[in-house]
Formats: sequence, C-alpha cells, structure tokens
Amino acid sequence: MKKLLQTLRYKLFGKQIQRAIEMAEESGREAERYLWKTRTEHAELSLKQLKEKHEIEIDQRVSKRMSELNYAVDPMQVLLAEYHPQTGKTIAVYLGKERLNVAQISNLKQEVYMFKNTQLYSIFMNTVKDQAQQIMFNKSKDFDDMRTGKAMLYNLDILDNIAKTIDGIDLKEKQVV
Repeated sequence: MKKLLQTLRYKLFGKQIQRAIEMAEESGREAERYLWKTRTEHAELSLKQLKEKHEIEIDQRVSKRMSELNYAVDPMQVLLAEYHPQTGKTIAVYLGKERLNVAQISNLKQEVYMFKNTQLYSIFMNTVKDQAQQIMFNKSKDFDDMRTGKAMLYNLDILDNIAKTIDGIDLKEKQVV
C-alpha cells in the first residue's frame, strides 16, 4: 500500500512538474517574443531617426549651397515666348514683362547665332555634359547622383531651347506682332 501511494504521488507530482516545465518554456518563448519585438521597434526607430537626420543634412547642404551661390533672379532678364495655339509659331517674345519689338528680336537672333558658333559655347556645353556623365555613370553612389546629372543635362536643354526659340522666329513672315 505504501508503495502504491508513493507511485501515485510520483505520477501526480510528475504531472505537476511537467506542467510547470511547460509553463516555464511558454514563459521563455513569450520573453523571447517580447525581446525580439522590443529590438525590432528600437531598430525601426533608429532607422527612422537616421532617415530624418539624413534628410535634414541634405536640406542643410542644399540651403548652404544656394546661399553660397547668392542667386538672385532678375525678372527683367527672363525670356518668355507666346505661341499661336494652332500653328505653334511664336507670336510674341517677352523679356521680363516687356514685349520685344522686331529690332530687339533681330538683335537677339544675331547674338544667338554668334554665341552658338563660338568656342566658348562648345566648351560650356561639352564640359557640362562630361560632368553630368561623370556624376551619373562613373561617380554615382545613389539615386541622388543620377538626379543631379539629369538636372545638369536639363539645364543644358533649357539653354538650348531658349536659343532655338529665339533662332526659330521668322521675322520675314511677320509672325511676331
């Protein structure tokens, strides 16, 4: 009888011990999950802070560079062209708010022709194109470098379009009134 009671106690306590071990293991898994979740949240927070810091540094660098250029736009030196909606031909050219007359446009056309045929124009265009290619393809570290190179090429395109606009005005047809 004593032996039977002892066996019964081992089985009862054994089940309790086994249950206690299972609860401890479950508790350990919960602690691991909590620790992993905490580390993940901390890493996400650190990544977010790093991204914000990087964006702030970029903004500061851009602001610094713009202030270094001390770039004030003279609105009286901005060329605007008005086009005929159906033919697409230039019908008026403005420098700032002033509409240019035929003599002024003729003078600008001559300046464009002379400037485009100078070595200086060729040097400007080729140097900027070369720098853009270097930045985009040889020195590129991230997407911002590609964007910078494309912006440089876009600036050249703007200059070329201004020259084409002025050069493309046909004064003989009297399309500019």
